Amino acid sequence: MAKKSLYLLMTGILGMMLFAIVCQVVFFVFIYMVGAGVISTAINYNQFFVLEYFVLIVMLMLGAWYGIWLGLYWFEKVYEEKSHRGFVHHVAVNYFPGSKPKTPESKMAEVRERLEDNLWQLEELAQSPAVFTAVVSPAPIKRRAASKKAQKKLNSL
Repeated sequence: MAKKSLYLLMTGILGMMLFAIVCQVVFFVFIYMVGAGVISTAINYNQFFVLEYFVLIVMLMLGAWYGIWLGLYWFEKVYEEKSHRGFVHHVAVNYFPGSKPKTPESKMAEVRERLEDNLWQLEELAQSPAVFTAVVSPAPIKRRAASKKAQKKLNSL
């Protein structure tokens, strides 16, 4: 429960930061265009900043809502369904050479290649004369049977 709460808190903060950045970039572009004379407005300085703070508060609330929704969605995917291993695994599998996940077709191709190599090695081994030479083994060693003394029975009656 604590893990989910922390996860939702962090994604909520992340959403708020993202929406605050977008809001400030939009207002910066707007101020730049007004200053350059591209757009003419009939609002004064105080009205503009009241509007900016009102929009910023609305954007922060929308960012918190978006972050919590995103947190709920990905918490379910990552921790409950366990269907997503995470960003690092995604990058490692998809963008690094030689780390593609093995599909059944690729596994079958590897096994087929290994089997062909083994068959060629077996054929070479069968054609070599060293295989058919008789190897005389020494007489087997007789092992002594271990004997145990029988336990004495206890007469309880």
